Amino acid sequence: MDPSNALDQGENGVRELDVLVIGAGFGGLYCLYKLRQLGFNVHAFEAGAYLGGVWHWNTYPGARVDSEMPYYQFSMPEVWRKWNWSQRFPSGEELKAYFRHVDETLNLSKDITYFANVIDGRYDELTAKWTITTENGHKAVCKYLVCSVFELNEKEREELWEELWNRGGFNFNQANYRDYMFDENANKLMYEFWAKKTRPRIKNSEKSAFLVPEKAPFAFGTKRSSLEQDYYERLDQDNVDIVDLKANSIREFTENGIIGQDGLHREFDTIVLATGFDAMTGSLTKMNIHGKDAPTAFTNGPVFIESQVDMLIDLLKKLQSEGIKSIEAERKAEEQWKQAIQDANDQTLMPLTDSWYMGANIPGKKREQLVYLGGIEKYETECRKALESLEGFKVDRYSDKEFNRQAQET
Repeated sequence: MDPSNALDQGENGVRELDVLVIGAGFGGLYCLYKLRQLGFNVHAFEAGAYLGGVWHWNTYPGARVDSEMPYYQFSMPEVWRKWNWSQRFPSGEELKAYFRHVDETLNLSKDITYFANVIDGRYDELTAKWTITTENGHKAVCKYLVCSVFELNEKEREELWEELWNRGGFNFNQANYRDYMFDENANKLMYEFWAKKTRPRIKNSEKSAFLVPEKAPFAFGTKRSSLEQDYYERLDQDNVDIVDLKANSIREFTENGIIGQDGLHREFDTIVLATGFDAMTGSLTKMNIHGKDAPTAFTNGPVFIESQVDMLIDLLKKLQSEGIKSIEAERKAEEQWKQAIQDANDQTLMPLTDSWYMGANIPGKKREQLVYLGGIEKYETECRKALESLEGFKVDRYSDKEFNRQAQET
């Protein structure tokens, strides 16, 4: 478990692999674990100094996961049998300890190169292989590249919502009736219930009017809901000012503060840039990947990551056993898949809100839905059906001679 572990280079300083995994968070680690079990020659590149993905980088005070246990963990028995969480929503430090436990249990670091920030990826059509290069000069050639991204009356409704609210976690959103994502009246009722619970926590009337307005500033649930314990109490403190950047945007940063469009210079010891995510596509575009594309994933929750990696593993086994050099979605199939996602999205209230779900927070990025909204069961069913028949894919197969040579190598 040596974070300084370096990739053992082959001839010409290049490592030949079956599979290269980029990233050592939940997804990358589970993929590495499963592929090793199947005998693939697999390795992972990780830009950080140790595994854990976002939880390696999240070091700010108070860092904490907003998904409750046991959902935010691996399901492998050898991992969970010797681990007990001390909190329902673990802190960043406990998550770091959990990843150390995962590493010690599964011995993953031996197949991970750290400080390996990918800066280029090229696909060679002739060899059907990827060449991946890192900022520090690591280079790997691989066959497969994995980039690890109201049917109730009012009284009954209130009783249900009280129960869900008191459970905490994401229950009020995720365990509720789904019509609030489609029906504006149902959404309005959801917001009013949330406001009723939140508004009494803010004593300052001006802050209350801004933070919990009478009319919802956007459809409830169409932006990522963040779990909190005392967020509104902290904002209500006398030493905290709230500035509406839509009405008074930032003119410039100074050595010790910020000047707004109102001309006022506000001094700060620390400025935190909480500017959101370039969701779904940002990590891939920053790595300068060129070659064959694949569909975006469904979600980054660990229990769902395992489902997605399992599908990927089954696909790689199919490619290996059937002598398939590469597959790539045909343009028509890509357009049909994209249109199905947009059609599902248009039935909801999501398009009414500028959010990172829609890519609206990144200047120049096309505003469109990037998340599959049909649920994990339907997502897996559709993916497995397509991957079983490979309908809608351009399939490039090895010749008999090439296939026999591949079989001998593996």
